[in-house]
Amino acid sequence: MEMKSGNLPAVHIYYCRPGHSPSKASSTVTEILFGVEEEGVMVQTMPADPQPAPELAALAAQSSPLGVGIGVGPGGEVAVTHKRLAAEKPLFYEESCPPWKSRLLGDHAARLVKGIPLREPGLPDSPDNIAESGDFRDLKEVVRRIAETILKGQTNLA
Repeated sequence: MEMKSGNLPAVHIYYCRPGHSPSKASSTVTEILFGVEEEGVMVQTMPADPQPAPELAALAAQSSPLGVGIGVGPGGEVAVTHKRLAAEKPLFYEESCPPWKSRLLGDHAARLVKGIPLREPGLPDSPDNIAESGDFRDLKEVVRRIAETILKGQTNLA
């Protein structure tokens, strides 16, 4: 559902143009797109001159008919904001964004548009996403939460 032109209702993503810096923008934008599109919300991507992610997100939110924008800075940092928020205070900001977190931020942007609750931060949808990111520090907590959810489900069935 990615769009390249027009001003149809879509979440806008502004990202640093390739070539301006050793950018992680390409893979980060791809994961963000997956997160937005998984929620069925349209998205429009636009390259921009290098700026901090919160500034890019604010510009994207102002240009989006839905009022939600995402900015990807030259170092791969990501900000998600709404047009009513100050540029220096995005709703979400991540300096380091492994693939699962980039996808989660895309999901958050889409859910903000849809007006539905956000997914719990730090709890990716599948353990594969955690292994892919290389970040195992929270794995024990994720496994505990999953087991707790399963056990609650079993007690409700009895």
